Amino acid sequence: MTKKRAATAADLGQLLLIRRCGSCGDRRSLIDFHRDRSNPRGRGYRCKPCNAARFRAAGPERSWSFNYRRRSRDAGHLPVVERVRLRDLIERDGAGCSACGDDETNLQLDHRTPVVMGGEHSLGAVALLCLGCHREKNRSDLERVRAWRATGPVLHVVMEAV
Repeated sequence: MTKKRAATAADLGQLLLIRRCGSCGDRRSLIDFHRDRSNPRGRGYRCKPCNAARFRAAGPERSWSFNYRRRSRDAGHLPVVERVRLRDLIERDGAGCSACGDDETNLQLDHRTPVVMGGEHSLGAVALLCLGCHREKNRSDLERVRAWRATGPVLHVVMEAV
């Protein structure tokens, strides 16, 4: 004798193909909603695009941090993320570009060593650059990264005494 279980959205897929998003109000297919075991229908109340927009709006640095950590791990490095405040950078380097000294308003955050090569995201490893200097540096970094990738990343192995 088998015990009957409650029907889920997967079981009733033919009957529940369309659902209204609780956020934007659009009627969408069930595929456009994340699975949610706590919901009686087995799917979340918000559609995937609304969930993504909500996540990005809650904290853009969260998605940046997630991407940075993933890229670091993919490159074989341990990610180092330290909170970097613009105020601290300006106190250290001044309010202008750290390469040419231009007081441009469109300053960009530059990693002195590219993340893909093991660069950290910490106050000591970043600088403010104007758009022109940042582009020029990225061109030279691209050559360094290509050369680094051609030789292959060097993995640092820590050996313990036996």
